[in-house]
Amino acid sequence: MNIFCIKHVSFEDPGIIENWAIKNNYTFKYIKMYENYKLPNINDIDILVILGGPMNIYEEKQYPFLKEEKTFIKQVINANKKIIGICLGAQLIADLLGSKVVKNKEKEIGWFNVKKVSNHKFLYNVPTEFKTMHWHGDKFLIPDKAEKIFESEACDNQGFIFNNIIALQFHLEMKKENIISIIDNSNDELTENKNYIQSKNQILNQLENIEINNKIMQTILENFIK
Repeated sequence: MNIFCIKHVSFEDPGIIENWAIKNNYTFKYIKMYENYKLPNINDIDILVILGGPMNIYEEKQYPFLKEEKTFIKQVINANKKIIGICLGAQLIADLLGSKVVKNKEKEIGWFNVKKVSNHKFLYNVPTEFKTMHWHGDKFLIPDKAEKIFESEACDNQGFIFNNIIALQFHLEMKKENIISIIDNSNDELTENKNYIQSKNQILNQLENIEINNKIMQTILENFIK
């Protein structure tokens, strides 16, 4: 199985997803949009993973690669390939499925609960509620014919499934080093005194949540490839 992973910045990685792929002897390749990237032949893709990043989906002037990336993702969608979108990746998918990405009522950064609101087969053995890692200010609206799968107190749309696509606003994939990396590179966002923005210490004091998050991510991946 060939898995390709779109990275938007050097400091956001696929975490446990790459470990899962390696454990299962799957091929795992990066598409680094912030470097001299080369987009693969769509026929070579079994799963496309689209990660997050600090940019917004509409910032094409600041990030010119977004235009070509959107065209590429749309082609992958049309080819009915399996896609996993996380945070920015999920928002890009929603936009390309004809939905909207808007400012959320609150920035959501840190460990907060999400609730599962679907019994879709991709979510088999996923807990009904769990604490997970968030880092976003925008949110997607659920595309037509897609099924909403998660919600939280601060954000009503935390995930959806559309055919062979899973879109997640939150970060099940992150390991300890991934969380430290995003804090080190986005620490300025943690200074805002808001209801749903935790401090660096609050985030780092809850790293025990990583183990269950990574298990849930792997459960979803196993369900996804069946």
